[in-house]
Amino acid sequence: GGETAVMIANMFPKRFAAAFGWAADPGDGVAPLNLKHVPVMVSGGGKNASEFQSRAKEAGVESIEMDGDADANAIADWLADKTRVAYPERVTVIPGRTFPTGTSWFYFSPVAEGSGARVDGSFDRETNTVSITAKGITELNLLFSDAMLDLSQPVKVVVNGVESVDKFARSINQFLGFVESTRVDASRSFVASKRYSVPSLEEDN
Repeated sequence: GGETAVMIANMFPKRFAAAFGWAADPGDGVAPLNLKHVPVMVSGGGKNASEFQSRAKEAGVESIEMDGDADANAIADWLADKTRVAYPERVTVIPGRTFPTGTSWFYFSPVAEGSGARVDGSFDRETNTVSITAKGITELNLLFSDAMLDLSQPVKVVVNGVESVDKFARSINQFLGFVESTRVDASRSFVASKRYSVPSLEEDN
């Protein structure tokens, strides 16, 4: 169960507040960068879990914890204060076999595993700006919410250094479409979106 729990959290990080493995050895094939905002606790892990934690630390992800003595009570205590980050301000997506293909506020078409694709995204409410650095994909869809940005003002989007500025009208039809596609839930909603082309980075040319 622990291996599967961590793998599913990696595939759909926007859905979860945390993941744990008890008497399990998770981490094989999991990209730690996808779990920046999803803490992981592992008790009783072996080689896969240790290597997973090492890869996480090398990537600057400090949310992977190992506690060989943690029992059910300790894990319950650890989980007690974990809450899902509905709109993470800084995210990284490393595509896997099929998922992930995005995060809570952007998505893109599936790409081949091992293609080297990666997307780093951030938004800044103070400047009403979204910044995306991506390789291995040609376009992506950004979703917009008043919880992220001030949609009454123009929004600047920078994708691989190319800037565009748009004024987004809040759309009930888009919101309902997101409901149907399960891109929104009880604590996260979007009312506008736009598809952006992804220019090549200089390093890819």
